Formats: sequence, structure tokens, C-alpha cells
Amino acid sequence: MACADWTYELAPGAADARGVERFAVETSDGQRVGTVAAVLRHGEDVYVAVERAYPPVHDLRAVPWDDVAAVDEQEHAVRLSIDAERFDASTELDPEKKVEGGPADAVRVTELPSLLPTFVAPEATAPPDKGGLFVAIALALLGAVTLLGAAALQGPTDGMLSLLLFVVPLVLFAASIVLSLRVYRDPFARRRKPRSTPPGERAA
Repeated sequence: MACADWTYELAPGAADARGVERFAVETSDGQRVGTVAAVLRHGEDVYVAVERAYPPVHDLRAVPWDDVAAVDEQEHAVRLSIDAERFDASTELDPEKKVEGGPADAVRVTELPSLLPTFVAPEATAPPDKGGLFVAIALALLGAVTLLGAAALQGPTDGMLSLLLFVVPLVLFAASIVLSLRVYRDPFARRRKPRSTPPGERAA
């Protein structure tokens, strides 16, 4: 396990957290391994400094920005493309080389747009949910067909049966509208992976 020999800048206090600082960090296998202490730029390289504080482990690891799979701003989470084993082998930061709010070899990055296009929410690259849209269209077409059928049978049937025949297309149209609105509001329909319990919170 390598230990960095360079100094690094951290925020002077937790209240000054910016960007993804204090976001939870999860590995590709669903392990929550800590929180973001800072995003650091060291020369041409950018790292996510991850603080692990699950007893008895308490250290700071530098994970290359290229190993960040996605950032979930809604859940305040950073998801890595590496598993927990590879995370354990990442570069360790020396606590003696920490600099709070001052000049350091690795400077704190708080304006993340400069890191785009890697810094994107998962749904921004996920394919839209076309299945729901197709179902909505099918329901609308079926409603139109049943409406024409109800109109054709209106004469030969009595009043109550005629009314019931018109209820079916109305229900189909309503279902089509509801499903269309759902697809419009959430076009990506992204399902989140269940999270595992942090090592320090697992039952004995």
C-alpha cells in the first residue's frame, strides 16, 4: 500500500464543505467506504480524498478521479467504478501532511464543472424508458378502437349497456395519460442499487 509524500489541502472546517465534500462514497460492489474529505488536484492528476472512519479503521485515501463512476447529487453519494478490495489498495494520505486552508502540493478543488464530462449524474447517461412510452401509446390506440366499437353499438344496445361500453375507452385513455405523465416526469426510470451496511454498523 503506497503512501503519498505530498502535502494536501483540506477545508478549514466541516461547515465550509463545498462541491461533493461530505458526500458518501460507495464502491462498485455496494460497500460504503467513507465520505469525501476533498477533491484534490496534484499537478495534472485529480483525486477524491476519501475519509474512512469506521472503527478500528480511520485513514484518508486518494482515489483517482478516473475511478469515479457517477455522482448522485440527490442522495449525496459518489459511486466508484472500483470494488472495495481495490479501494483498500489505493494511495494513503499522510495525516501529518494535511494543510487546512493553506498552500499545499495538492490543492483543494471546489469548482467541479472544470472536471466535466466525468462529473455527471447517472441518469444523464442512462437510456430513456421507452417501454413505458410504448405502453402509453398502445393504451391510447386501444382506447380509440374501443371508442369506435362503442359508437357502432350505441344504436342496437340499451342505455345502460351503451354507457358501460363508453366506460372502457375512457379508462384506457385515463391510464394512457397517467403513464405518459409518469414517463415525462422520470424519462430514465433509473433504479438504485440497494446499499450495504457500513462495516462499523453491522451487527455482531
